[in-house]
Amino acid sequence: MQAPFAALVAGFVGGASILALDLTRLDGEPAWIAMPASPVAAPGHRHGDRHDAPPPADRYVNAATGAVIPDGNQRHATALAYQHAGLPIGTATDVKPVHRFGDGYGFVFKRLPVMAVTLPERPGETWYVETRTGALAAHLTPLNRIEGWVFGAIHKWSFIDAGIGKPLMRGFA
Repeated sequence: MQAPFAALVAGFVGGASILALDLTRLDGEPAWIAMPASPVAAPGHRHGDRHDAPPPADRYVNAATGAVIPDGNQRHATALAYQHAGLPIGTATDVKPVHRFGDGYGFVFKRLPVMAVTLPERPGETWYVETRTGALAAHLTPLNRIEGWVFGAIHKWSFIDAGIGKPLMRGFA
């Protein structure tokens, strides 16, 4: 590598503490992914503060030149989504970071943080990719979304008394 490693790391993360470094490929070039450590919480008893702001974003740098890669996380997520979709790389319709489990991306998928990527070739489908590992965390289609909603709704029918609820639940099982 041409750039001294210590200077390279300090330069592209702005001197922040680094939790981990991973080497990957982006646009056909080797690239470092720097995962900054989350800021330390202020002392005191403050529940909920950790959910107010998203964690610091991973930063990407070209491993050969030391140049910071603008929008590296979005570009990497897009490339991974196209790879997992079996399509030639193009431009994503939408790329968003996901830091919490929610309606679209439930705890059943078990991976965070991920990037939600929508491709123009497959409208209505979303690929959730974990850029740090390259793994496909989930691929949701309109049918998967309906199935997930029905599953969640049926499992929340605890308010129905046992006389009606159990036979009704058995009917769906």
